[in-house]
Amino acid sequence: MERNVYKEIEDRLIIRTAHIKQTQLEVGVDSYSPAVAQIVATADNAGPPADYNCLAMIGSSKRGTISLRLFARADYENARFLAVGFQAQGCLALIAAASMAAHLCENRSWKQALSIRVDDLMAVLGSLPNDKRHVPFFAVEAIRALVGDCLVHADQSRAFIEDYVGCDDTMLECMLCEHCSLRTLRNQLRYLEMQSAQAVKTA
Repeated sequence: MERNVYKEIEDRLIIRTAHIKQTQLEVGVDSYSPAVAQIVATADNAGPPADYNCLAMIGSSKRGTISLRLFARADYENARFLAVGFQAQGCLALIAAASMAAHLCENRSWKQALSIRVDDLMAVLGSLPNDKRHVPFFAVEAIRALVGDCLVHADQSRAFIEDYVGCDDTMLECMLCEHCSLRTLRNQLRYLEMQSAQAVKTA
């Protein structure tokens, strides 16, 4: 009996650059809109801009490790983002959403950046596979975390930051993210507040 032990493996292109790492194999891209492929192929805003002075990171490892970072050169005096770049590790949808989030924040005020919603990203990205429709929520959370990082650097209080950014641990964006740099910063500020209150009590 003759056995054919050799099997032709279908070609699967995986993106690997200094700032973009596609970690999820995808057979075909038919369920993605042409816009997603175009954004990924021409993501010229990958990587931190020169002289960036704020950054944010969100991520999850529940269904495979994904992470998204936004970097910005911010004008603190006028509360604006002058240049924004990204790093992404995950699927094509995450890479496209990260690039588009960075693009939409550039040359906008922090308040304008915070007004960017999932629907705004989807209007540009077009159709996504059913199991990727949650991905734009990560990008919106990263924008919120980026603004929050600026406010922390500006020495704003935790209460001010949470009110300005609209932090709410019950929001879908927040619940999806296991890891959020703004959540970490908020917890650090909360800890400092508790230490300060304890010092007053014992003084």
